Amino acid sequence: MEESKTSSTKKSTMGNNWMMFLLENIFGSVQTFVDGALGSVHEAAHVFMTRLALRAFVFFFTLAGFIFFFSGASELLSAVFRIPGMGGITVGLFMLLLSLVIHVFSLPERTHRR
Repeated sequence: MEESKTSSTKKSTMGNNWMMFLLENIFGSVQTFVDGALGSVHEAAHVFMTRLALRAFVFFFTLAGFIFFFSGASELLSAVFRIPGMGGITVGLFMLLLSLVIHVFSLPERTHRR
């Protein structure tokens, strides 16, 4: 009687070993996939944040440059015209005209006809 118990125990242990082997391989593959996906998301987020910081830096200094340029231009025009405020009005009108031209050229074309 004891022999039949040990043989069935060996078969079930052997089956459990195969099952553990398969589960370890499956879970290992899933873990590798998830780790790779998280790594690629982390890398993409890092690249995105680096580019965003660089663009914000460039935008800030470009904006500051435009402010100083237009302020200096208005002071120069006020000195040339010898009328207080005339340079500011001239630069302001130029900026409005420039924004109008940019707006007109950035409008989408209307494709449908009546």
